[in-house]
Amino acid sequence: MSEVWKYRADQELPSFAGDWYDGDEELLDLSTGWTFSAQLVDAIEGTVAATISSGITGAAVSPNIVVAWANGALATAFGTRTRTRDFELHIKATNGASADRFYRPDEEVIVRISPVPT
Repeated sequence: MSEVWKYRADQELPSFAGDWYDGDEELLDLSTGWTFSAQLVDAIEGTVAATISSGITGAAVSPNIVVAWANGALATAFGTRTRTRDFELHIKATNGASADRFYRPDEEVIVRISPVPT
């Protein structure tokens, strides 16, 4: 099962907001010391459609990971496609003191982007 966030290609709101837990099911404190990046991966082709390196913030409380889509980011991912397409959201957190973490919620996060009506 997937958690689906639906957007039009010319839309940036709402931001994605989720809860990131550790292996003990405790909410991670991502408020300080972390840098984030994300990728939108085409669910059919398996290729990276967009890389997001800004606008991602962590917190100590729920929701502890938020991706604020930059102006045009979803349009870039959608590209020249003419039909609605699903993209997997992959988020990476990096802390200089430990290994990288990858966001792996119970339900895969899908960003479904539809074309702008003409």
